[in-house]
Amino acid sequence: MSMSARCGSLRSVCGVSVRPFHVSTEGVSTQMRRSISLIAVGCLSLTLLGCGELRQLRRENNALKASLQTAQSDNQRFRSSAGLLQQESADLTAKLTAAKDSERKLTELLDSLKQEQEAKQKQMAELQAMVKGITGMHAEEGLEGTFIRMENQILFAAGQAELTPEAQQTLDATLVAYMKQHAGQKIRIDGHTDGQPIKVSSHLDNWDLAAKRANAVRRYLASQGVPEEDMNIVGFGPNRPRVAPPQPAAEVPENRRVEILIVPPAGKSMEEILQQFVK
Repeated sequence: MSMSARCGSLRSVCGVSVRPFHVSTEGVSTQMRRSISLIAVGCLSLTLLGCGELRQLRRENNALKASLQTAQSDNQRFRSSAGLLQQESADLTAKLTAAKDSERKLTELLDSLKQEQEAKQKQMAELQAMVKGITGMHAEEGLEGTFIRMENQILFAAGQAELTPEAQQTLDATLVAYMKQHAGQKIRIDGHTDGQPIKVSSHLDNWDLAAKRANAVRRYLASQGVPEEDMNIVGFGPNRPRVAPPQPAAEVPENRRVEILIVPPAGKSMEEILQQFVK
């Protein structure tokens, strides 16, 4: 193969530019020509071996570039995932904080309700001890709170709205003493009657009689030092019967009474309580 042909082969195999060269052999012996040819072939062989290594290096370089691109893509994906995880972590932390806050409020509410219940039980025990042994006087629990029920016969004569001397003594030993021991306690004095129409008296009707009897109790308590600002009165007439009458105008002695509601301290409404847990 001529030197030009060999250079062409080198260009096709290695992809490099090799300028053909010519070695003059004029005046050179045959043996020397053969030596030169062998040297040229050896150089060409070494060059071809170098081309193979170059191709291998290019393949490895391309593979490294592909690996780098994959690594960069994976890195970007991992960063996106890390951002999402950080956001989820922040959301969970906020929810956990809100849950702990709700738990704290619930614990406080339960403690408050427990204290209120204990106070009610203590109050009821005190009132029951106060009325113990007094005929016609009872401590009871109702929808609005704890109250003292006094039957009509221990307070008033039939059809009257003035307290009897015995009624005053009973009030002195019970409500007057209780209110002095519990300064600032609010009470509501409720007058009740049955539905039997009033026929012979100066009272206009049962509502008028109920209000007058409630006010008679209020006036006496005030005369004994109970602050007037701590008392209110209501005349319910026959509208809140203890015992359902067989007919509206029936005589039902159990419904003739005065009740003293021990007004509970003002607290939060259920709506206000629930609102704490939805903020």
